[in-house]
Amino acid sequence: MQVGFSGITNLILIFRVIYYRNKQSLRNILNFFWMNLELIFWIAALVILFVIEPSQVHFTLCPISNLGFDFCPGCGLGHSIHYALRLNFQDSFMSHPLGIFAILIIIYRIFKLIYKPLKAIKL
Repeated sequence: MQVGFSGITNLILIFRVIYYRNKQSLRNILNFFWMNLELIFWIAALVILFVIEPSQVHFTLCPISNLGFDFCPGCGLGHSIHYALRLNFQDSFMSHPLGIFAILIIIYRIFKLIYKPLKAIKL
């Protein structure tokens, strides 16, 4: 199904009306997202690492591995975090010895990012 020129124009007009009606609320949402980008990133990373299936073959973003080197000091860290989040500590340690430590650092950073705005409010 193709959308004609008038359909696209109408869609743009609808988005403009919604945007101008909710300009302040949209600005607040974008401001909240921008101010908490690191917090959202770390939480999303932990959720994704919990959901992935490490036994499947997948594309890697590791530049050392993509260059063809066999050893990379960071490879296996994602698998290790996945296993640790699923409370399989033996496989976690076998995948990468620093996986549990990495989770502790990430959780510490998440709490610091949550606590900092609460400290500014002085609850």
